[in-house]
Amino acid sequence: MNAADRSIALVDQAIIRRFAFVHLLPNYKVLEKYLSEKGLSPILLIELLREINEQIGNEDLLLGTSFFMQDDDDLPHRIGDIWQGEIEPYLKEALYDRPKELDKYIWEGGVKHRLRQWTA
Repeated sequence: MNAADRSIALVDQAIIRRFAFVHLLPNYKVLEKYLSEKGLSPILLIELLREINEQIGNEDLLLGTSFFMQDDDDLPHRIGDIWQGEIEPYLKEALYDRPKELDKYIWEGGVKHRLRQWTA
């Protein structure tokens, strides 16, 4: 471990000492209820999120549901931007050593088609 890594580790330890941590897993039922109340069918999206999280396979890295719980009602118009700007960078990190799996979850690589009901 070089000096830069050690200094980051010290910051991590300082944060851990000062804050309580709560382990949260993706709550698909909450997302399903939220989307249904907005008049959106949650089935394909939740199916995709479950598949992605199964591929990730690490509870500490699971993709959460809050990306899709926006205050506005414009999710069908924004889902491509959310996916490309927030989900893809996250997945590139979480699946960095599995490029074939990552390719399946790129917006233009197939997710756009899988969520075609969402695109406006």
